Amino acid sequence: MTKTDNAALDAKLTIRRRMLSKYQGQGMPWKVLDCCAGSREIWKVLTREYACQYTGLDLKRRPGVLRMDSRRFLREAKEICYDVIDIDTYGLPWKHYQLLCEKVSHACIVFLTVGQRMIGGGGRADTVAMQELGIKPSWPIPNTLGALAHEKYLNICLAMPYRYGMVLTEVIESTVMVRATRYYAVRMEPET
Repeated sequence: MTKTDNAALDAKLTIRRRMLSKYQGQGMPWKVLDCCAGSREIWKVLTREYACQYTGLDLKRRPGVLRMDSRRFLREAKEICYDVIDIDTYGLPWKHYQLLCEKVSHACIVFLTVGQRMIGGGGRADTVAMQELGIKPSWPIPNTLGALAHEKYLNICLAMPYRYGMVLTEVIESTVMVRATRYYAVRMEPET
């Protein structure tokens, strides 16, 4: 799978604008954590349109971005104080999402880019996703079955916040799909 930054920029911007506009606070700027910032193409546009306090993380050195492993950041954070979290990885976002769900305790919007890594024509199942299905990581799962499981565990993984005392109040999916990559926005709030 070729890594292509923002192959569907319009679709990514549209789904983000929809959620940001709908849940725009009382004049307070959005506190944004961009877990895989890259060259910041998405948030360069959005920070011009919305009041945002932006924090970008990426493994590569980039202007305006902290050079840091975002999974490590999420793992080591005592709590997550951002109200917008953008997880646009190459491949599957479930490890990031699980770490986020373990730490967040307030209402927030999460943007997820869900791709399918292709390996030798088949798909490799994500370990977090398979655990959500009750399948142990030590079980040998052929690549082809991992690819078939992708559709099954998608909804289960999106619902992961319920395990951590949060509820999903809205989930939207972009109608645009690029090379089997899907774009989601979820709004989660503490369970009452």
